[in-house]
Amino acid sequence: MPIYEYTCTPCGKQFEELIVRKSDEAQVVCPACRSAEVKRLISRPAATPGSGDGGGGGFGGPSCGPIG
Repeated sequence: MPIYEYTCTPCGKQFEELIVRKSDEAQVVCPACRSAEVKRLISRPAATPGSGDGGGGGFGGPSCGPIG
């Protein structure tokens, strides 16, 4: 279930909305002015733990090396 970012055209407020089904997107309204004139923004994905190690294994930090 993605959380999308939106901006309101009339008042400029930016907000997030959880969208369970694609059809729910038609019901998104601005929480500040209640306008339905909103645009979905393009946002970068959230970082996950271990995503910066470059190994793709999901483990943080370097290897301890061989055992024994």
